[in-house]
Amino acid sequence: MACQYSDEESDYYCQPCDRHFVSDKALHDHLSQSSRHFYCVDCKRGFSSENSYRQHRASKLHQQPFVFCPRCRAGFVSASAFTKHVEVGRCYNLTNKQILHCVRELEEKLRCRNMFTIPRLGWRDDYEPGSQSKTYASQASFNGRYYECVICGGEFEQLRSLNQHLNSNVHEPYEYSCKYCGKQFRELSALVAHVEWKACGGMGAERLRNFVRKFGSLSLTNG
Repeated sequence: MACQYSDEESDYYCQPCDRHFVSDKALHDHLSQSSRHFYCVDCKRGFSSENSYRQHRASKLHQQPFVFCPRCRAGFVSASAFTKHVEVGRCYNLTNKQILHCVRELEEKLRCRNMFTIPRLGWRDDYEPGSQSKTYASQASFNGRYYECVICGGEFEQLRSLNQHLNSNVHEPYEYSCKYCGKQFRELSALVAHVEWKACGGMGAERLRNFVRKFGSLSLTNG
């Protein structure tokens, strides 16, 4: 926090500046006017870093939703939150491969091929519509202490945790990449978050939002 109340001296204290103030208003005015502090005037709340302050200002506390889920009509103020909503299956029973196919199809439709995806030859042929196959481990995976993943050797205390691991995308190839810094991702939401929070200063926020809007309104409603 950027400020705290001191009972001992019965005043309001700004820790970064090591200054005391006689009232809450005086402290609030100081924090509001100083560029040294990451302070939300509306909430009267201080933040430890510029990034945490920007995330707070971009949250639903201060922003209106820009995209709505076609299924549940929940509103989202960030593109990464919406794409994560789709990936975790709250409204859609889609595999990572199906989501990837939706993204590639939309890139083709909008004539922005591989704006988000890594180029792959024959990606249309590799896709199987309606495929929902999942992998499940049995008690045979117990090694005496833990349930062990036969692919990577990861160990889990519960069989359920191992099965969640097996059906995640941790063993999938990287299919998404940032065209500005080259960083690769396994999940669409991870790439979107990377771009949205300007981790590399690349794509503009509005261009990203336009793509995500179309992803929700075209790809998912047709899926």
